Amino acid sequence: MKFKYYSGFSKDRKKYRTDLPILSGCFKPEVRRELNLMRGLTEKALTKKAKELLKGVPSSPPAILKMKLRHGDFMSMHGADMQLYYEVCSSVICYNKCP
Repeated sequence: MKFKYYSGFSKDRKKYRTDLPILSGCFKPEVRRELNLMRGLTEKALTKKAKELLKGVPSSPPAILKMKLRHGDFMSMHGADMQLYYEVCSSVICYNKCP
């Protein structure tokens, strides 16, 4: 999941965004729902409150889906929402013969 959808903050963590959807698997969804209902606060005050309540958000979201692909396998991210909310992080692990 992309950081902004996981945490509710912009990438640089300077602004809490109430316009982002709260997806399954995001960081402290119940706290984010409460923050999104606080309409009387200024943007600066809301961001300060969010930083207090969402303390400990990791710098990178945990993996939601892990797949082992072998030589000749491929994976396709199908659909606009999949492309919008999630990102592919690939790492190559050599199991047998490596150059």
